[in-house]
Amino acid sequence: MRLILPSVLFLLTAAVVMGFGTKDKPPTAKTKAITEQPPFYRDRNGPPEPVGEEDITADLPLVQVTGRVRLTGSGPGQELVITGADREWRIGKEDQNKLWDLQQQTVTVEGRETSEEMTFVNGVSAGTWYYLRDIRIISISKNP
Repeated sequence: MRLILPSVLFLLTAAVVMGFGTKDKPPTAKTKAITEQPPFYRDRNGPPEPVGEEDITADLPLVQVTGRVRLTGSGPGQELVITGADREWRIGKEDQNKLWDLQQQTVTVEGRETSEEMTFVNGVSAGTWYYLRDIRIISISKNP
């Protein structure tokens, strides 16, 4: 008798926790809205790629940048950047293979510049992120 009562209580508790005997309910408007929201992250490798045949980079300003190639972030959030005297440019995925072997070296490149104003969740400005696309390497100098 001492073991039967705790065993029955355990089984009943497990059945309640596991939802034993409940049927799947169709999603309500509230649960549908929650599951259909976009994920709370953004692509940190630059603005989205153009859809279709239209080339949006043709209208972007062509700039010449000199700085050190660095790898920032960790895990899947790694990205290559060029750190110049006054700002840092993030390199798009399509151009990373051009600069991957030049990490910790000073390079001069030419490319199309875009920028994006970043804000924290509370609305406070987090500064401006700059991106370079369509990169062409002009010169490479090894650091001492």
